[in-house]
Order: sequence, then structure tokens, then C-alpha cells
Amino acid sequence: MTKHAIAETIAKHIPALSLYLPPARKPWMSEDARMGIFDAAALAWMFFRSIDARP
Repeated sequence: MTKHAIAETIAKHIPALSLYLPPARKPWMSEDARMGIFDAAALAWMFFRSIDARP
């Protein structure tokens, strides 16, 4: 999976973030600054999923 694919998945589950989804990056382009939002959302999502998975 690419970071953009992960960002698209997060945007599908959290519609408020779909406004901030940057266009797909070309190999010669640098990463969009808005990808940090999706990095943080992915970290929070995995943290809360791990809490729910505890016995």
C-alpha cells in the first residue's frame, strides 16, 4: 500500500478529512504537506483499534 492509498481509505471512513485529501503524487513531486493529517489520523486509528482489541 502507498501512503496515498492509506489516505484514501481514511478519507472514506472519515468524510470530514476528504476535503484535505491531496491529489496523487507524481514521482518527481514532493509529498504534499496535508499528508501529515492522514499520518496522524492513521496513528490514532490504529491506537484506538488496539485498545478495542484488548481482552
